[in-house]
Amino acid sequence: MPDPDRTGGAGTGRARAQGARDRRMATIQTRHITHGAANTHGQGTDSVTDLAAHQRTFDGFVSMLKWNVIAIIAILIFLALSNA
Repeated sequence: MPDPDRTGGAGTGRARAQGARDRRMATIQTRHITHGAANTHGQGTDSVTDLAAHQRTFDGFVSMLKWNVIAIIAILIFLALSNA
């Protein structure tokens, strides 16, 4: 009996999705392992610096997002009051 995965029968999409997911996970794991092995700078000093830079970037993003939301709400209120 022919294999349904090769003939386009039932299960073809599921098998392909599973194979694609397995390849993505292998790629992610390989990148993580490679990056960890290649990171030979100091003993943890880079991670502290990266964490501080990450925190500043995140705080800036949250602040920008907050002010954009406030501006959008103000514009919507103005439009509602001016019967636009």
